[in-house]
Amino acid sequence: MGMAWRGWLAGALALLAAAALSLPATAAGVKNASPYWFQDSYRTLDYVNTGPRTTAIVDTAGAGTVWLPPLSADDLAYAPSYVGADIFEVGTASGVQGWGYNGAEMIREPFLDVAATNPTGVAFLDQASQGVRLAVSTLGGVGIYAWNGQQWAAALNISAPGTIGVAAGAGGGVLAATAGGFTLYSPAGTQQAQVTGISGLRGITSAVGGSLVAVWTATAASFYTWTGAGYVALPSWSEPLPSGGTLLGVAFFRGGTGYWLATPTQVVAYGWNGATLTQISGWSSTAVPGTAVAVSPGWAAGSVVLLSPAGVQYLDASGGALGVDGARSVVGQSWAVFSSGGILYSAVLPVGHDVDEVKMVDTMAALPSGTSLMYWVSTDGGGSWTETPPMVPTDVPSGSSLVYQADLTTDNQAQTPVLDITDLYEIQTQTTTDSQAVSWLLP
Repeated sequence: MGMAWRGWLAGALALLAAAALSLPATAAGVKNASPYWFQDSYRTLDYVNTGPRTTAIVDTAGAGTVWLPPLSADDLAYAPSYVGADIFEVGTASGVQGWGYNGAEMIREPFLDVAATNPTGVAFLDQASQGVRLAVSTLGGVGIYAWNGQQWAAALNISAPGTIGVAAGAGGGVLAATAGGFTLYSPAGTQQAQVTGISGLRGITSAVGGSLVAVWTATAASFYTWTGAGYVALPSWSEPLPSGGTLLGVAFFRGGTGYWLATPTQVVAYGWNGATLTQISGWSSTAVPGTAVAVSPGWAAGSVVLLSPAGVQYLDASGGALGVDGARSVVGQSWAVFSSGGILYSAVLPVGHDVDEVKMVDTMAALPSGTSLMYWVSTDGGGSWTETPPMVPTDVPSGSSLVYQADLTTDNQAQTPVLDITDLYEIQTQTTTDSQAVSWLLP
């Protein structure tokens, strides 16, 4: 049965790759309350050279980025009807995994997978004229994949640093969200429109060919509509956050006539009657297990899906109230929801003389409860390390090849330490007149 099912699904995707446009199912991801990535930016400072044992700033120029936590299994997308098969994709730490419904149960289908390191979002695109397409976002940008009859094949890569979510956009384009807003890219990958100034954005989703867009922070959702030239706010669509903690995301109804708001313990549905939004009790539930990390619409009207580290729970309201559809659910998984730590390494700093005492100076934008930040310095190019608490002069083994690391940790998927600036000071006699230091700045 497995081989026959896979052949049928592959055939259905191939035959319907250019079918008529329909409504896209997009991802609803969970992001940190303060989702930042860190990058280097240079400034020139002078050595302090007032005598022996003075403080001197050394060059801490670094390369690379760090994201804490690098979330996984926090996004899922259900295929729109024109695809012709009931399939969904879920982002995991090792990449995007595909599943299909064979009429009796959900079957894991590796040929639907997409290789991606720590994907931050996944969405089917409303590009039926170009075939069945899937967008996968990472912190580097968005990759677009086309179905070639056998697997997803890379079709386009859009560079967009800091991308935390992806959705179908207007005109067959794609929407890439960052911590401060979202950008619409055309099917060819060129920037078409942008919305900025949204502090702490955690995810994005869309409906009706990308003409309706929802983004959310930890405490509220905002809605936008496409005018043909740009996205404008729809304040009349906003409703208060339901109880139950952090907002996990928004899931539009298939026809774009309403949406669900989800927290870890409940989902609340609101329908648009042409003038106002009204809560739909039969499509709502206050009995969510409390382990959900994301939400998505299902395939049928009135069906909504919750993602957790253990799988997906498919809820259907065809009987008048939301109930679990076991056949369309997936259980027994062990998807990691977030990584509890991230490390930022500086470049190796060839100082040109031996260093035996240093001091790390930092500026923390946020250090919420349950999070921590530790620094380590090496004087032998990374062979051995000495912990260097901030603002504390620390003896280190004598050496001339400095490198430092910042270890960021959290025990809460909704919180992350936020680091503004780090400076590494050398404590010794120094006669050099100037040097460069790097500041690890928020984007």
